[in-house]
Amino acid sequence: MKLLKFRTCSNEIEQTRLIEIIKTNSFWYDASINQNDLFDVSPIISSEFGYDDFSSFISYRVHQKEISTAIADKFRSEWIAGRIDLITFKEVAIEASVMMLDGFRTKMSFCSFSDISELKNPRLWGMYSASGSGCAIEIDTPGTLDTANTAFHRVKYEGTRPILRLSEIFDAITIEGKFDAFISKTFATKYSIWNDENEIRHLLTKDPCTRSIGQITSIYFGPKMLPEIKHKIISITRETNQKILFFDMIPSKSNYEMDAIQLR
Repeated sequence: MKLLKFRTCSNEIEQTRLIEIIKTNSFWYDASINQNDLFDVSPIISSEFGYDDFSSFISYRVHQKEISTAIADKFRSEWIAGRIDLITFKEVAIEASVMMLDGFRTKMSFCSFSDISELKNPRLWGMYSASGSGCAIEIDTPGTLDTANTAFHRVKYEGTRPILRLSEIFDAITIEGKFDAFISKTFATKYSIWNDENEIRHLLTKDPCTRSIGQITSIYFGPKMLPEIKHKIISITRETNQKILFFDMIPSKSNYEMDAIQLR
């Protein structure tokens, strides 16, 4: 699978980071709380509290070793008999779910990429390469997209914020196979105004860190990139014996797309 990472290099700090990415073949994974979308990873927790939500919460407490299986069974019997204080249980369950989401936001990190099909998209070049003064890095990764147990997720764009039932949150921890659906809904859903990004996220259950996900195969230079920066990048890859192809991106003469011209 091939992905793109658009980068700016408008100042010395950004240039240094870009060079480090190329040298190490690694990208920075940041926590969700540091993203530029203010509504990123901000699902709405449903106020509904049915038996499935109650039972999932009880299973979660067993999983956390807060109660025994016997006590959990007793709670479920009490629900069926109509002898459960629903208001208290609901308040405690919602509080626990909020703490879980906050923990995920802090502990999970991700790096955003674009689908290779977005290479010619002038809007992405304008937004994420400082109006074409940066570049796009092509990565060939062995990873797969949107399959079970994958860390790669294609972002879904919705007109409304995702709503999570309490059972979805607790089941993600206690039931095998539920975690991926929870992660996709929580960490890979964005407001529809961002839909032209065609974003693909690589998610890690780790603190912010650098990580290599594959091999850098090509670098595409924006039409406004300074020649000295371009030459520096090419020189570094030759010094490190990296087999990377280089392209100049120029505005098309026939449509609203960018064209790639390979450098010799």
